[in-house]
Amino acid sequence: MAGSEDPSLAEACTIYQAVQMALECNFREVMVENDCSTVVEMIQGAKQIPRT
Repeated sequence: MAGSEDPSLAEACTIYQAVQMALECNFREVMVENDCSTVVEMIQGAKQIPRT
């Protein structure tokens, strides 16, 4: 996210953009690897995405 100082939010946005690109390229499966538990919880819906 442009101007965001939250590294977790920036990483989540990057993953989102990568998945969007994979969908546009008609990939049927995508594997995302991440070592940030906060981002994993956001993706799984267990944690709220911070609003800036």
